Amino acid sequence: MVRCPECDKPLTRSKSHKYYCNNERCSVIYVKRPHQPAIMKVIRTPLPNEEKEQTMP
Repeated sequence: MVRCPECDKPLTRSKSHKYYCNNERCSVIYVKRPHQPAIMKVIRTPLPNEEKEQTMP
């Protein structure tokens, strides 16, 4: 069984050989080649933009 590298929950395999994380709170979308750590590729959701404080001139 393949587990998510971030949340450690089981991953679901698709027909395209990608392993998807079904945990809604996890930032991992899918993992390619999880059985080969040297070339494993983890795709995560983009981080939300941090709101920057604006200073008045």
